[in-house]
Parts: sequence; C-alpha cells; structure tokens
Amino acid sequence: MNQISKISDMFSLTLDHAEATYLSDEHFIARRERIQNAYSPDGLANLKKRIEEYIAGQRELTALEFYLAFEQASVLVLLHTFLRRGERNRHANGLQQTYGDHIRLMMLGFDMFDRSDIGWLMKRRWRNPIDVEQAELEDSVKRYHDLKLSRSERIAIWIASALHDYGKIFRRGYGLDAEDAAPLCDTLVEALSPDGMVELIHYGIRNHDLIEHTVTGDTPACFIKEPIEGLPEDKRARALPMLALIQQIGAASLGEGRLARAKLDIYNACLSGDIVDDGSAEARFGRLLFGRQAVPDASAKARAGAVLAGLDDPDRTILMKLLDRTVVLGWNPVRENILAEEADDSKALSRLVRTLVLVGRLWSQRPAPPTHIVLARPQELAKCTRAGGDNGARLKNEDAATELLNGTSALILR
Repeated sequence: MNQISKISDMFSLTLDHAEATYLSDEHFIARRERIQNAYSPDGLANLKKRIEEYIAGQRELTALEFYLAFEQASVLVLLHTFLRRGERNRHANGLQQTYGDHIRLMMLGFDMFDRSDIGWLMKRRWRNPIDVEQAELEDSVKRYHDLKLSRSERIAIWIASALHDYGKIFRRGYGLDAEDAAPLCDTLVEALSPDGMVELIHYGIRNHDLIEHTVTGDTPACFIKEPIEGLPEDKRARALPMLALIQQIGAASLGEGRLARAKLDIYNACLSGDIVDDGSAEARFGRLLFGRQAVPDASAKARAGAVLAGLDDPDRTILMKLLDRTVVLGWNPVRENILAEEADDSKALSRLVRTLVLVGRLWSQRPAPPTHIVLARPQELAKCTRAGGDNGARLKNEDAATELLNGTSALILR
C-alpha cells in the first residue's frame, strides 16, 4: 500500500469512529496496526537529516518548523480532526480548537520561550481571574534558559511535546491515551530521536498528564519518580524539567491561553523536584483528601496520617496498598461533588475516606489489581457513600477492566 493510501485509510478509520471508545478485542488490533504503519519513511528521513544538521550547528531549526515537517510526515495531521471540547478551548474568533491547533501553538510557545517573548506569554494567561504576574513569567523564562539545554535535548523535548497527545488517535478514551501512546509512536521516536534520548522522550509522553494528577493525589509520586532511575544516568536530570515545560507551555497553548497559578506552581515544583520528593502514603492521602498541592503540605500530611492510623483493618491495609502505587484518575470531581453536598467538614471528610475505601475494595477484588483506576462517573460514585447509599453494589456490577497497549491495565468504574 503506498503512503497516500495508508494515510487516506487512516483518515477514514478515524473519522468513522471519531466518538468511539473501545475497551477490547478486534478494534484494538486493527487500529493499532494502522496507526503504527501510517507514516512517510521519506518524510521522516528528510526531517531526520534536518535534525542532524541542526544538532551539528549546520543549520537553524525552530520548534514550529520541526513540528510542521513532522506533521506532514505522519498522522499527526489527524489531530486537526479532533476537537477539544468546552468553552475554555474556544478561540476568540468563535472556532473550537483542535488538538492539532493546540500542538502547533505549543511548538510556537517553545519558540517564544527561546526568544524570551514575555509579551506573548502575558497574552496567554488565563483571564478568569488573572493570577500570574509579569515578574513570575519573566522568572519562568529565566529558569528555562538556566537549564542550558543542548540542541539534542531541545529536539528530545520537541519530539515528546509533538507526540504527547498521539495516543488520542487510538480513541480509547478515559484519559488513558498516554499509556497507549508509547507503542503507537515508537517507530516515530526511534526514527527521529537523537542518540541516547529514546527513553527520555517516552518518559515525557507517558507522564505529561500524570505529573499534573500528582498534585491532586490521583497519581502516586513513585509513578513519576521511579522511572527516572531507569533512564540513562546523564538524562535523568532532564526528566522533570521536560514535564515542567510541557505543562507550562502546554497551558499557554490551550484555547486563548491558560497560564495560571496552578500551572506555574507545577512548573516550579517540577524544576525543584519537590513535586514528587515525598512519596509517602500520608502525603498522597493528604492531597486526595484536602485538595491540590504542588508541594505536599505538612499539615495536610499530618491530618491524613491521623485518619489512616484511625482506620480499622482490613480497610487501612487496602487503602495503604492502593495509595502505594495505583493511579486513580477522576478523583477530584468526586471530591468536589462530596464537598458540595456536605456542609459539615467532618462529615465530608468521613465520606471522602469511605469513598476511597470503597474504590480500594473494588480494586482489590480483581484477580490482578490494575495499575490504573478510572472513576468514569464521579457523581454516581459520590452517591454511593451518601447516607442510605448502595455502597457500591451497582458499581461493582458495572466495572470493566481493560489492558493498555503498554502492558499495564485499568479498572473502569462506571
């Protein structure tokens, strides 16, 4: 099959199933093969030559120039058919932003960081309200330049940024696209990566969203921290800065701009390493119970520790195992639902704990407890721990488990 036919076939498959979510069997096999094989060998070879000349100092190359060439050599162009939903992802001209728009704008953002264009960053702040000052943006750009990234490291970060949403082409849903991305884009990464950068690139792709979920407690710190030890020794110091940049510049490229305090805190905590420095169950439980913390709050950690100590077995044992290294996606909406229903702080805390214990029980009942839990219906889960609720009986009958392309697994609670 020639390249035009392959990409046309991919377009057809993607558009036919643009709203689909698959959990199993034959759909996976067909889609995986089509995505993995849909690229232009000549296009990648030409881009690789430009990258090598750039690294050697024989030519200049901007992030946006790199990405536009990459887009034409792969099915990244399909991301222009996937809309980012919601008013926050709408341009001022009324058009809804696509994932393709987002990534192009993100690559332009890297170029703006390189140029220290503070005016551009000021315009990309979230406006409701504006909570980031010019001096803070100037400091974030200074910290970027202080990294003194080599040309090879820049290319590695550009590749990871270009492919960070690549798993969405697979259309699994449930926020699990980064787990699928690595096998899907492995050929692209191998073709373009500078020497010794493949593992670092894959690290950035897989963890670009999980680092944000660390702040809410959805992701255990060890999930982010431990894989760094598996990277080549001379690349480990670049892992968290890569995530910092994808978070910060990625936020600037969403809609009309979403640079806000929460993203800046993540950026700074990644650069310092503090975001994952405390991997204790108590620190994570504190984030889950008491809200966003780019750096774990000592008071929240102490209160969470007291709650854990007060639980009876087997609930404490189940919860400790869950907190240790299992990702729980979608917790924050559950927490917000419960807090909105409970005016009494002690009652709200009790329900939050009971809900997490319920999730832990459902998770522990699987023959091989999955690495990910997805809370797909936050309002329904919150209802389970109301007074007189069904305590998860209905959820227990509606869960589903699925294998992810990178060999991990997820429990979908629906």
